[in-house]
Amino acid sequence: MHTVMMVYNLKKGITLEAYKKYSLEVDQPLVNNLNSVLEFNVFFILGPEKTWDVFETILIDSWEEFVKETETDEMLEADREWRQWIEEDSLKIVYGEKV
Repeated sequence: MHTVMMVYNLKKGITLEAYKKYSLEVDQPLVNNLNSVLEFNVFFILGPEKTWDVFETILIDSWEEFVKETETDEMLEADREWRQWIEEDSLKIVYGEKV
């Protein structure tokens, strides 16, 4: 089992409320529907240091399976849509395993 961790900022002019609606109605249902995903959590960063706006954790059973599932046409289109919400230069993605 691995955890994918992502941090990023929203594009200027996009409110947390608007992104929350998109996340709950579009992004989270889609990601949670992937076979490799066991749990998906999205957090708004409140402080004390606010380097990013959003922190995500995705618990997966296989990195390879997760990558394969995210390379489908449907997921690539969803990724393009999601990137319209975020500042791509701020995006950091890592994955690891719990100690």
